[in-house]
Amino acid sequence: MVFSSNQKSLRKETVQPSVIVGLQTYPMQPAPVLKNRWETLVPIAADQKIVHYRFKVDFQYEAVPVRRSGSDLSAPYQLEIVDQ
Repeated sequence: MVFSSNQKSLRKETVQPSVIVGLQTYPMQPAPVLKNRWETLVPIAADQKIVHYRFKVDFQYEAVPVRRSGSDLSAPYQLEIVDQ
């Protein structure tokens, strides 16, 4: 996922991405070695062959008179699990 914003007042330190699968949300954590990379583990049932998911990014930005919150939601994605 790539998150980009034209919003000049976005506070980068407040960016918090997550993965949404069904009604469950899984917060992402910064990758320990790579800069600007986020990761999470999503549990998938053994008999499940297709997973539909989206990314959500929550953030804050500067506004007058106080900082405000915002979020972006990605297009839907589909992961197909194939047997080897």
